[in-house]
Amino acid sequence: MRPEIRRMLLLAHLLERVPLPPAGVPPQGAASAPAPVADPAGRSGAEPTRPEGRLLHHLAADLPEGHLQVWSGPHGGGKTRLLLTLLRAAAERGRRVAYATYDLAPESLALRLLSMCSGVELARLPDPGDARGIPPAGGPLTPEEAQRARAARDRLCALPFSFLAARGLGVDSLRDRLVRQPFRPSVLAVDYLQAVVRPPGSDSGVALRQLSELAAGLHVAVLCAARAPATDVAALIRPGSAGGAAARVDRLGCIAPAAGPGSLRAAVIENRYGPCPALDLIADAGCGRLDEVPGPRSGAPSEPGTSAGAPEGPRTSAAARERARAAP
Repeated sequence: MRPEIRRMLLLAHLLERVPLPPAGVPPQGAASAPAPVADPAGRSGAEPTRPEGRLLHHLAADLPEGHLQVWSGPHGGGKTRLLLTLLRAAAERGRRVAYATYDLAPESLALRLLSMCSGVELARLPDPGDARGIPPAGGPLTPEEAQRARAARDRLCALPFSFLAARGLGVDSLRDRLVRQPFRPSVLAVDYLQAVVRPPGSDSGVALRQLSELAAGLHVAVLCAARAPATDVAALIRPGSAGGAAARVDRLGCIAPAAGPGSLRAAVIENRYGPCPALDLIADAGCGRLDEVPGPRSGAPSEPGTSAGAPEGPRTSAAARERARAAP
């Protein structure tokens, strides 16, 4: 792969390629008086939204540089949506953020982020490769949808947010790319853990140790997604595992589908920052936006080994408390 393909891709540059109709110009074929598109959360579509709920805000703000956090869960369980949500919130707070993707193309992630922030269904947004501006499904955007998408794009383009197509890069190569980039992030998402293991098939605990060293060495907050149960990841960071003796994971959580359409549950399994309650989320089926469910915890089933449903949420494990006491 040519070196220039591995440069950081700014979110603004990716979104500028999305062929949205100009303001005041109805999309070709759109009805003259379309019915308004209802916002899933009952808000105006004029601006992209921040994560809803006190706890989701807390997770987005609590991303200390030099530390590694891991979110585990099944394939398609909401890890990518959670990482995008947390990175966007951090960028809105003025932090430089980057998303190292090993699976989806940066263009696909940028379009997904635009959908999440505008409330326009992902399937209805125009393909950046189609200069005609015709979405792949459902016909042209209505003027209301186009207005919401433009407003969300304007806000997102102002954020210090970038992507790195990292497929094939191990942790050492990823570090090398980061130090050579003019865009040096303070928050880095790595999606996903198993893809950075080198050589392939090696113990993921080694990759965890390397990611913790990358976070400390570059003084960057690292958010890593893992396609594995949180209990399996917890076993990797215990003394005696391949990388556990030196790996320092400051927060380990899991996110997985819960009872109810679009429902997810995010639970912190180990947390050296102190106890953290479980987090009930609702994902809009069309745009994928995550919102925190208000009110009491639903007690939805979660991964074995968590204390889902308890009002206080999962307690910090004894191992995590011991690491916190021993940490400088």
